[in-house]
Parts: sequence; C-alpha cells; structure tokens
Amino acid sequence: MAGNKFGDSFRKGLDAAWKQGIVGGAIGGISAGISGAANGRNFWTGDAKGSMYVSAERLSINVPEQRAQLSADGMNTEINPFYSNSEMYFDGESLLLLDNYSNNTQSLRNSWNAVSGPYGNGQLPHGEWRAYSITRLDPLNQPNFSSYSRDGFDFWMGLDPQFTTTRNGIGVHPDGEALGSWWLNNGSSGCIVLQEGSTSLEGFYNSMRKYLSRNPYISLYY
Repeated sequence: MAGNKFGDSFRKGLDAAWKQGIVGGAIGGISAGISGAANGRNFWTGDAKGSMYVSAERLSINVPEQRAQLSADGMNTEINPFYSNSEMYFDGESLLLLDNYSNNTQSLRNSWNAVSGPYGNGQLPHGEWRAYSITRLDPLNQPNFSSYSRDGFDFWMGLDPQFTTTRNGIGVHPDGEALGSWWLNNGSSGCIVLQEGSTSLEGFYNSMRKYLSRNPYISLYY
C-alpha cells in the first residue's frame, strides 16, 4: 500500500490514530471546561458552583415500627429535587417534623419537646392523625387561656383520627401555665402539648401555617 508493506502501513495508522485521539480529546476537554466555567460551572467536573444539595441516603436514626429512616442532614427541601411531602411523628417526648423523599427516605427538619397525657384518659391513641389547619389564638380572649398559653403564645391545631376511636377534641397546642392546677406545664388530657418558649412555639406555628397553606393536610403518627 503506497509502496509499503501492509503491516508497516497498519502500524503507522495505529500510531497516528492514538496520537490524534489524545490531542483531540485534550482540545475537546479544555474547550468544554472553558465553556462550563464561563457559565458558572466547575472547570473540571461541570458541576454547578455553590450547590447545597446533600444526599438523603446518609441515614442515622431508625423511626419506631420501621416506618422509615431519618437523616441528620437537616436538608433544605426548597432545593432538594427528591422532596415529596412532610409529616410529623410523636415519640412520647418530642414532636418531630420529617421531610419525605421519593427514594423512600426521610430527613429530620425540626423537633419540639412535647408530652401527651397523663391526665383524663391519658395519651392520645396510637395511629395516624391529620391536621387540616392551625389557628393563632389570643390568650386573653380564651375562657381558660392560661391552660393553653405558654410564654404569652397560644395556638390550636386540631387532629382528626384516621381510625376508629371514641377520643375526640385532641389537638396540638402549647403546654399551659395555669397556676394552682395540674395544667402547670406538666401534661394534658390527651392533646400533644409543646413545652417550649415563645420563639420556638412561633417557629412551629409558622412552619405548620406555611405547610398547610400549600397542602390539604399534614399527617401525624404516634
């Protein structure tokens, strides 16, 4: 071929090919890196700079009854493409606000010290409850305002059982401060009462109000 032996021509072709491949790949990679950097991306990887995404697969705590697993990442659902919805879980000592993801994992967004019972018929029954709204109350306009107001903050979030029970009138509200009675910051007749200061209580109220303005309800499990 062209006056050369076939083997020599073949070897020369392979030699030229790998050299041209390296040069072409280098030129292409540099060109793509420059283009990515010009558009605010990483020169080497092409990833967007300043990305706040954290994987939801880093799991730490098991939720009772093997419902799911929690991550301690405290992920921002506004930028997590896998976020689907939120729910609450009461473990007897805390009320947890959990974010659910489409890959069957959860992350813990926030938690509040809380109790239910032991007065009346005791703690609320186990099962799924749903809250459809939350209402800010004026403690001074409530007949028994001191039973529901804590640190000058008051609200009511009613809970609707998704199972058969004779219990009713159960909701979430601050643990009351009525002096001279069993309502002195130490429990309820079945409601979940939050034992937090006004700043934390306002944070809970605002979180629920924002979520329920975008969703028909939020589930609470116990």
